[in-house]
Order: sequence, then structure tokens, then C-alpha cells
Amino acid sequence: MATTTQLLEVVHNPDHQAGLKSCYERALKTTGQATNGSVQVTVLVGASGSVQRVTLKMPPRLQLAAPCIKGSITRWAFPANSQDYAAQFPLVLRMR
Repeated sequence: MATTTQLLEVVHNPDHQAGLKSCYERALKTTGQATNGSVQVTVLVGASGSVQRVTLKMPPRLQLAAPCIKGSITRWAFPANSQDYAAQFPLVLRMR
């Protein structure tokens, strides 16, 4: 299984963060309201490192960003492994 450090490298990749930021900003423009919140992400990763499924637990006020966030994370590549595995991590969405 991938180490925590390896998983954090994927999550904190600047390109991945930029994709998530874009999702969040588009949702904010649509609602016209600045809304902050946390999202709990669970990712099922195939043995090859490709994302098989993304599940999000998030407050209703952030739901508008959910399809975009799922689509973005689906394109990420995680470390390969001898078998499928799950990874969980939080995302904090906030205006800076």
C-alpha cells in the first residue's frame, strides 16, 4: 500500500490543487456567496494507481462543486500497488 507521504504528494501536487481551486471558484461564482468548508474524500485506487471511484462527504452548501471535484480527482494518478486500495483525505475549501 502507498505510504502517507506518497499519498500527500499526490494530493498536494500543485496541478491537482489548481484543479480543485478552479472547481471551488466556479461554484462560488455560480452561488455568489463565499462559503468555506471541509470535504472528506475517499478514493478507491486500482492496482495500477488509477482512480476507480471517488466518494465525497461535504456540507450541502458545497454540493455545487462536487461533480467538478470528483472529475478532477478521477484524473489523478496514485502510486501503484499489488492490489486495489482505498485512500482517505480531507480537503479544506476556503477563500484566501
